[in-house]
Amino acid sequence: MKTRSSRIGVVLIIGLFFLSSCGGTKLSSPWVDSAYEGRYLKSVLIVAISDQVEKKKLEDAFAKHFQERGVKAVSLASITEKKELTSAEVRAEAARLSMDAIFTVRVVSIGEKEVVDSFAPPPEASPGWSNSWPIYTLQTPPSTYNIAEKDIVVESNLYDTATGKLMWRVRSEIIKPGSTATLIDEMSRKIMKNIRADKLIR
Repeated sequence: MKTRSSRIGVVLIIGLFFLSSCGGTKLSSPWVDSAYEGRYLKSVLIVAISDQVEKKKLEDAFAKHFQERGVKAVSLASITEKKELTSAEVRAEAARLSMDAIFTVRVVSIGEKEVVDSFAPPPEASPGWSNSWPIYTLQTPPSTYNIAEKDIVVESNLYDTATGKLMWRVRSEIIKPGSTATLIDEMSRKIMKNIRADKLIR
């Protein structure tokens, strides 16, 4: 039989696992032009606007998810070495490549902060618990932890290449422990789900 200290050790490990997965992605101000809803995109030029994340890495993260949905996706950073392009130049590149749309992703901010959180392990099981469900009798006091969190805010827009008209947009924020690359990947997945829900990709 496990000792009391070993049982506490197990629940503390479980608690740390749940703390490491706290936080999440919040989408705000989602909007889609009803004239484009249901017009499934076949190709997209991806343009990252960021001074905090390498543009090609950011563009590649979204390109991967577009390609997973059967959409041809081209990173702007992969076809030009120019550091800055005007909107007219970007649109010209999209037209040259016969892209249906231009997807822009702008990193508004990346912040880091340390927050204090607490975890109360579940009560210990009594010695006579059965194989069905334990009968809990003792309550272990909660423990407090300092957790490093990142706060990343991103704005995403889809423009029609032919007209330059805004088709879709959303603002997203993710607050969670983890590397910037991991959080960008998670955020891009959530944004892609929103684009799919608005029937712009299959």
